[in-house]
Amino acid sequence: MNKTETNTVEPMREYLVVRSRRLAYLLRKDGYQIDKVEPNRFKPEFDVYKFRMVPGIREAFVKHMKEEHERKMHKAS
Repeated sequence: MNKTETNTVEPMREYLVVRSRRLAYLLRKDGYQIDKVEPNRFKPEFDVYKFRMVPGIREAFVKHMKEEHERKMHKAS
């Protein structure tokens, strides 16, 4: 690797952090367990939900995000 190339491999994160209570609920419904619940640093009146990064959780998260977006777009029309 020369000096101009950069390492493009992102290290595996330990947690998937979810700010939405609804998305956390849907992930729990899919069988994933919440590992930690902490106050949101920027909005302390809300919580963040930390899920361990296990196989399939990112795909489930993306699927639920798309469904949520479609639901909001359908509701707006």
